[in-house]
Amino acid sequence: MHYDPPIFSKRVALQRMQDYARYGYNHFVTGYVPFDRASPFVKKMDRFYRISANKNERHRSQKRGEGGAYLVLYSPPDQDRLMFILMVSDGDHPAHRLEKLKDLREPRSRLTVTGYELVRQTRAGSDKPVVTWRMTEANYQSWRERIIKTVRSKGEKPVTEMLETLVRSPGFSGIRTQVKKLAQLFRAEWKRSRHRTERAPAVGKIYYVQRLKGDGMYLSTFLKRWKAKCAV
Repeated sequence: MHYDPPIFSKRVALQRMQDYARYGYNHFVTGYVPFDRASPFVKKMDRFYRISANKNERHRSQKRGEGGAYLVLYSPPDQDRLMFILMVSDGDHPAHRLEKLKDLREPRSRLTVTGYELVRQTRAGSDKPVVTWRMTEANYQSWRERIIKTVRSKGEKPVTEMLETLVRSPGFSGIRTQVKKLAQLFRAEWKRSRHRTERAPAVGKIYYVQRLKGDGMYLSTFLKRWKAKCAV
């Protein structure tokens, strides 16, 4: 029976990639595959890289000095293609020879997905760095510009909608730190741009990311629904 991987939501996909990086899967390649080519693509990846290997198989391979690979699939909104992220560990593995892998530990080749990048950061009171997601510099600057422009526009509803979107950012520690800074920018800009009688809307609670269980929708089910939708 061929491997039938899950299609993750964005938050679950980010969490799984964070997990794999913690486990030592530091080499990666990303790309896109059209829906109608997804099944053959997954079969090929499994045949070459054994992405379907279970925990015991991976442990035995590691003891032999061999590497392993995970494949993460994510369906971007309003696109007829899947984003794939192949993550590979150190050791002898075909992907090191067949793919142009990048190392996510290197600042110039960080793993970046939908405006977020996977980084290692040291927390206060700890010498050991943690793996977390944060906004890319471009994404962060875009938020700064959006906040300033929206506050200065004088409208009330756009401000409320913007703040709701901001606090819904994935609650990984690196992103939460940035959201707090952006919230500070919002309050400062409101005080600077608005009349003192105008009360600033509450930013709202900035949530921590919760451990997301669930494996998403299997590829076979996902493609059946897509084909049914196309047939209507």
